[in-house]
Amino acid sequence: MSETTYTYSAGPDQACWHDNMGRFSFPAGQSFYGKDWELVATDLAEDYHSNHDGWEASWPLQIRIYAGGKEVARLSVEREYEPTFSAWTVSAGDTQ
Repeated sequence: MSETTYTYSAGPDQACWHDNMGRFSFPAGQSFYGKDWELVATDLAEDYHSNHDGWEASWPLQIRIYAGGKEVARLSVEREYEPTFSAWTVSAGDTQ
């Protein structure tokens, strides 16, 4: 018996969902969390953001999960921002 192949698509455009060329393989070692698709979708959103130009996308996006080519889940995913701060010296100032 063959193992089921899982893929996903991400985006706001209907074409990416119907075109197999717009689907991505699950990342190596992807956990299924007992088929908790919300947890899986957050991992896939990270993969899409980091490895498939997702940083350029307009979020939220829909992520669709396919098993053997058949859609098994459709979720909306929002990208959250975590602020980071940097400091640099502009002038030494009065140190006396």
